[in-house]
Amino acid sequence: MRTPGGGMRWPADVAVAAVVAALTGMDAWWNQPGTREADGLTYLLVVVSVAAVLTRRRRPVAAAVVCMAALTARYVSGHRVGSGTGVQPGRPA
Repeated sequence: MRTPGGGMRWPADVAVAAVVAALTGMDAWWNQPGTREADGLTYLLVVVSVAAVLTRRRRPVAAAVVCMAALTARYVSGHRVGSGTGVQPGRPA
């Protein structure tokens, strides 16, 4: 796919998806005490999210909906995302 200036967009799209995959995969792998261990469903949701990120230019709303649904499914299945301070959302410090 080319930009209006004639350049290629796909290297940037792949780079963004790679960063999202690395950060999301690390977050799935790194468990806080009291949260569920990563399993096949967790990594499937990571792959689905990254695939959605790759389609964000052609279908931005669909990509956002898929990413939100995957994040919601991950949260509902027992994975919690911390703030990086060791404090879990919904729990007092």
